[in-house]
Amino acid sequence: SVMVWQTLNLFPWRNVIDNVAFGLEMQGVSKAQRYERARLLITSVGLAGFEQHLPGQLSGGMRQRVALARALIMERPIMLMDEPFGALDAQTKIVMQEELLRVFDQTQKTIIFVTHAIEEAILLADEIIVMTARPGRIKEVLQVDLPRPRSLEMVNSKAFGALFDRAFHLIREEVMKSMAQQAMALEGSR
Repeated sequence: SVMVWQTLNLFPWRNVIDNVAFGLEMQGVSKAQRYERARLLITSVGLAGFEQHLPGQLSGGMRQRVALARALIMERPIMLMDEPFGALDAQTKIVMQEELLRVFDQTQKTIIFVTHAIEEAILLADEIIVMTARPGRIKEVLQVDLPRPRSLEMVNSKAFGALFDRAFHLIREEVMKSMAQQAMALEGSR
């Protein structure tokens, strides 16, 4: 599997193409081959023309797309994404969600996506796994039977609303439990 973190972990001293091609470089792939594959992915995430730019010269959304291309170039069957869009502004987040949906529809990769945003989970997922508060265990698995390709317009549908309400209820239960445990711990320490 390959991981995409919220902090992105791009090398600030490496340009876009060298950041994207890094994994292949570590595997000993020739420069010509890794650049060819990197260019295709850079184009597919909408960054053609930015190959020589450093991460510091790019917007947050552009850096996120570099990180996505760097993960995709490894061609692993499973991608782990830990709140990768958490630090983005609302508009960029929407663009990146749509980008990820497009990549998923093209590649059919298994993506394990950690998020605290219920709408994001419903929009992107086939299954939503709601976790308990500490210790984190699986509380419930919700099936997302919304048709693909998905878009933000689905947010207003009945099926989306029902899924949101169920997930929100499950999470609310855990938050209330956690708050009660914290209150009891405070009382016990007095």
